[in-house]
Amino acid sequence: MQLQPPGLGSTAAADRHITPGDALAHCDADADRAGAATGHRARAASVQRAAAAAVTAALDPARVRRHLCRIDL
Repeated sequence: MQLQPPGLGSTAAADRHITPGDALAHCDADADRAGAATGHRARAASVQRAAAAAVTAALDPARVRRHLCRIDL
């Protein structure tokens, strides 16, 4: 597994076929050295929860119906 060199963006990661799991493992390895792996995982989980909540809210049938019918409550 080749890891993304520091300072390069996601294009470089894609060129090296790095999966999201590889990237998370790389971040955790760096955080382990700094003693903050739990913080990295907690932040990642928090972002995932926020994204899931946003998608759920966006797909709420009542909300969609209000939007399509231009009903403001």
